[in-house]
Amino acid sequence: MPKKPAQNSPPDDAISKVETPDSKSLPQVSAAELLSFLKQTRGVQTWTEKEMAKALQIGLPEAKQGIIVLQLQGYIEPAGRQESGELQNKAI
Repeated sequence: MPKKPAQNSPPDDAISKVETPDSKSLPQVSAAELLSFLKQTRGVQTWTEKEMAKALQIGLPEAKQGIIVLQLQGYIEPAGRQESGELQNKAI
């Protein structure tokens, strides 16, 4: 006689807690804060991640995550050489 599955067991296709991203990998800065920073820098030619961190009162790791998000969304792009670390807002 086959065993009945336990009523509280998750389905086979359910994502386990081990597979979900931990909170450290998620951006700690809200989208509203990132977009607000972009509005503040609208008239500025270029800016750096340090300037972003200072303006938003966050650490450099959080600023780097925010920059990645903004680049993936197409809001910003590197300005000049990669080594300079300068970024610029895209004209949208």
